[in-house]
Amino acid sequence: MSRWQPDRSAPRGALPSVVGIGAQAIAWWPVAATSSAALAPEIRWHGGDPAAALTGVTSAVPAATRLVLSHAWARHWLQAPVSGAGSLKELQAIAAGRCAQLFGGRAHGWRVAGDWQLGQPFLCAALPDAWADALNLLPSGSARLETSLQAMLSRAAATLPDDGWVVLREEGQAALLHLSEGRLDGLRVIHLPHLPQDATSTSATGETPLRSTDTASSAVESSTLIADECARWALREGWEPPAEIVDVSPQPLSASVAAASRASAMPRWTPWVDTASTASTASGARPVAIDIQAIDPAARDAVLALWAASPRPEGSA
Repeated sequence: MSRWQPDRSAPRGALPSVVGIGAQAIAWWPVAATSSAALAPEIRWHGGDPAAALTGVTSAVPAATRLVLSHAWARHWLQAPVSGAGSLKELQAIAAGRCAQLFGGRAHGWRVAGDWQLGQPFLCAALPDAWADALNLLPSGSARLETSLQAMLSRAAATLPDDGWVVLREEGQAALLHLSEGRLDGLRVIHLPHLPQDATSTSATGETPLRSTDTASSAVESSTLIADECARWALREGWEPPAEIVDVSPQPLSASVAAASRASAMPRWTPWVDTASTASTASGARPVAIDIQAIDPAARDAVLALWAASPRPEGSA
């Protein structure tokens, strides 16, 4: 499968109109918001109804060019090499069957898209059929549909290591990725324990204060769980064990994780820096991040999906 390529659909210096779609809400940045409003996305509730979500998109953000689905709806897997398929239709049927095997239901209950390949692994994404049907009612060509994982990898593609380990943490889960020679050759999604918001919240200046010992230990617990899973996975596949894990998540874990990795056998934990979206401070350039504590818990997956593709409002400095 070819490496994810950076998104070049938007003019340089501009961000497309993006909508994040989660389990209960949609989220978008206000148009031409000032920097002080950068951490306050607009939210509209849809209650899990695909039709209501579609109505929200078309009425609130009629000029949307990208719809980003959160992990609440999108499912991902790396399809094992397929040989003997005589047509694209057969390849799609095999992938649909694998989707049902992994995530339940029937093959026809999922809408599967993939980077279709014969003879080598390829990444697949799937949506429940009801959501795919609703979103397909949007005018043709009006908006591109993608997942939060796809959007984040598109943003980070040019700066990810050719060989190594990457993690994207969202609410309640983490996508673990193994890269080899610039290609994605492994993908696993694991559940994470509840993490107190102090452990992940980052201010607009990038400062991450530790307010309690429990907060610090929770962050270390999540990073240890991820590192251990990567190590076990590497052992099973015959890969080099992880020496470094690049964290492309919207809220970098607290500094205690880096300290713990230095003091133990854990891999080095490296927050990914989005050089295209930084805020200048007296201490240098720091990544712009959202204040997840300020977001209603039921809307956080939509906001994180929005952030994956568009880390700040259009036109903001």
